[in-house]
Amino acid sequence: MCEQIAGLRKHLTRLRGQAAIRKEDIVATLGRLSQFHDSLQTTTDKIDDLVDAVARKLSQPVADDVREIQRDQQLFEVSFTDFHLVDGVLSFSVFFQRNLRQQ
Repeated sequence: MCEQIAGLRKHLTRLRGQAAIRKEDIVATLGRLSQFHDSLQTTTDKIDDLVDAVARKLSQPVADDVREIQRDQQLFEVSFTDFHLVDGVLSFSVFFQRNLRQQ
C-alpha cells in the first residue's frame, strides 16, 4: 500500500510538472496571438484608410481626374528604347526621377 501511495505521489508530481509546462506554452501562445491580433488590427486600419482615400479620390470631378491622370502619365513615362536584356530577363528603365525633379 505504501508503495502504491509513493507511486501515485510520483505520478502526481510528474503530472503537475507537465501541467506547468503546458500552462507556460499556453501563456506564450496567447502572447503571440495577442501580438498577431494587434498587427492584424493595425493592418486592417491601414487598409481602411487606403480604401477611404481611394474613395475620396474617385469621387472628385472628372476634370480634376484628367489633370491627375496626365500628371501621373508624365511622372511614370517609360521609354521603349530603354528595354534591354539582362541575364536573359527583359528589363527596362523608368524615367520617373527626371519627372520628379521637374515638379
